Amino acid sequence: SEFTLEEEAKKEARKRIRSELGIPQKAPVAILVACLKPQKAPVDFVEAARLAAKKRSDIFFLVAGDGELRNDVERAIERNRLSSSFRLLGWRMDIAELLAASDMLVLTSRWEGLPRVLPQAMCARLPVVATNVDGIPEAVVHNRNGFLCSPGDIRGIADGMAVLAGNAKLRR
Repeated sequence: SEFTLEEEAKKEARKRIRSELGIPQKAPVAILVACLKPQKAPVDFVEAARLAAKKRSDIFFLVAGDGELRNDVERAIERNRLSSSFRLLGWRMDIAELLAASDMLVLTSRWEGLPRVLPQAMCARLPVVATNVDGIPEAVVHNRNGFLCSPGDIRGIADGMAVLAGNAKLRR
């Protein structure tokens, strides 16, 4: 499918995307793929990134998407002094490659159906840190293929990112 890559293509995409974005090859990367709107709570992602970065100074954060809350996200990144570790990518057509370049998918949704990016991340063999809302727990089993947190649980999301960032074996 358009969302899966063969192993060699994944390795190549990981190296290329990280190089293009100025991210060290071995640095842990968390990605949010979402429309930047209230439902997806993208500012929660930035706030959780701030806490995760306190525990893991080597972690990088990607946001693939755009929308009405972009300015709020940009201000939160600036306010939290995260500019050097954040990449706002806007709308992208290369989600499979971005997932290959990442180490975990993060979803901070306040409500949700079954987000399309979940099966995409699973095909990419990425663990997930997400809110325990609506359709998400149908795909993510807490402590099995990811971590589930209550909506708005910034600390829980941050802790999940930090744990995964620090444990490559667990990510696999």
